[in-house]
Amino acid sequence: MLALMLPFGLAFGGLAAIGAVSGIVAAVLWRRQAAPRQDRGAEENAAPTAAAISSLADDLAEAVNRNEFFLVHQPKMRARSGEVQAVETLIRWRQRAGEVFVSLEALMPVLQVLVPTILYVVGVATIGIYVSSALYIALFMIWQGKFRWWLAALVAIGVPVALFLLFEVWFLIPLPKGPLEHLLGY
Repeated sequence: MLALMLPFGLAFGGLAAIGAVSGIVAAVLWRRQAAPRQDRGAEENAAPTAAAISSLADDLAEAVNRNEFFLVHQPKMRARSGEVQAVETLIRWRQRAGEVFVSLEALMPVLQVLVPTILYVVGVATIGIYVSSALYIALFMIWQGKFRWWLAALVAIGVPVALFLLFEVWFLIPLPKGPLEHLLGY
């Protein structure tokens, strides 16, 4: 048996779609207000303001007028047999053209981790894994963690030395080495 589930109101045209989507959003907002979730902050659990609800309603109306909603059909399958039991239809809201995907404020923390990590990978290829790891740990601890320089230096030297002894000396597993390790005879 194959069933097709459609969101309420979509078959009746644009106004019904606005009503259905608005009803879904209102239910989500009501649920957040009625039963706050522990994993959300106070701002996300706060009751929506009239301006926020009005703005959301305006955005939904504009989205329907610009055909930004589209349907995605997703099969519901039985785990053991792989047989399709039902098909679920989901409403997706296409991002408006011309809007920025992510703001610069949201991108900065990502770049603060991504750029040093890329430099670390380049460092592994050029100066070896142990020296590159020591530099990465020290600079990251000082820059992002705001640790004191002597603690960062202690950890940055201790971790690669411990891993060098573990892999190179104890287990005899060669890892990518740079000029310093070659000077030491490894």
